[in-house]
Parts: sequence; C-alpha cells; structure tokens
Amino acid sequence: MITDASPESGFSSDLEAALLEDLRASSAQTHNGRVDLAVRDDDGALLAGLAATTSYGWLRVNMLWVCSGHRRTGLGRQLMQRAFEQSLQKGCHATWLETSNPQARDFYKSLEFEVFAALTNEANDVPQGHTRWFLRRKLGPSLFGETS
Repeated sequence: MITDASPESGFSSDLEAALLEDLRASSAQTHNGRVDLAVRDDDGALLAGLAATTSYGWLRVNMLWVCSGHRRTGLGRQLMQRAFEQSLQKGCHATWLETSNPQARDFYKSLEFEVFAALTNEANDVPQGHTRWFLRRKLGPSLFGETS
C-alpha cells in the first residue's frame, strides 16, 4: 500500500539511510556525510548557511543562502571555501550543484564552476523559459585560483 509520507518529519532521513545502506553493500564508497555550515549574529539569528552532502567522491551543494543585508560581503565565497576544504578532507575530488537563479549561476561561475547541463522549459511549459543549470568543478589543494 502506498501512503503519503509528506507529513512524516523523519521520512527523508529514513529513506536516505535505507538507500545508503543498500548502496554501501553493492558499490565502492567514499565518505558519505554532510557538510552543514552556518553564520549567525551575536543573538543567534541565521545570516548565511550552506547545506551539502558527500558521496562517491563528490560534494553536492544542496543549499547556499546569504541574507540580503550580507550579500556581496564574501560570506557566500567563504562558506563555499570552507565546504571545499571539509570535502577534500572527506576524500572528495569534485563538487556539483544546481540553481535556477541566473545571479547564483554567475556567482558559481566566478568560483570556477562550469555549466555541464541545463533543463529549460519549452514554450508551453509553466513557467515559460525557466532554466535549471547544473554546474561542477574539480577540487584540489589550490581553490579559487589561490596558491597554498
């Protein structure tokens, strides 16, 4: 019997755990884990954050957000840098993400990401012309063109 699991708060975590258990049994794995980073003010309010996962040697950035009053201050770049550093320690060799925001796409391109795929709605699709870009980049000891 199929039921709607949307109201279950732990469903996604349970499903992910079951899937990862099966994958570990059948496929070579690297470190599967999370990279969750937060920037908070002195009162604990969230100013910026990044949520990502690691598997098969890839860092997948699921969410990156910076509150409007702190954009263009370097917080997003700093969060990405920290996520890259942590994922390298976990054995990752590359990172990927997706976005439908053209400004975010350009931000990621400035961090040396490249678009490797795009899904664009056709003329009769709603919303018309909407595009979701998929971006990737290699990781290494020299991030963002800096030398160590």
